[in-house]
Amino acid sequence: MAFRGSYNTANWYLDLDYFLTPYETGPAGTEVHRGFYDAYLGLSYEVIDAVKGYLKEHPDATIQVTGHSLGASIATFAALDIKE
Repeated sequence: MAFRGSYNTANWYLDLDYFLTPYETGPAGTEVHRGFYDAYLGLSYEVIDAVKGYLKEHPDATIQVTGHSLGASIATFAALDIKE
């Protein structure tokens, strides 16, 4: 699974939203970059549904997650959710 980096003005606004926000599924007190996390949350259900569907068809598959720039941050959240 691969996520692209910042592509448009909306993505750049997310990059610049560097304030911290609680990480819902992380250890208590964990905070993350709000813009990166919001970007991931907008995709999270699609990511998990896609992985579940893929693993249903290919139960022995290994999932690899990667990304560049903003996509690397999204990939990190996705990898944590997939592992969970």
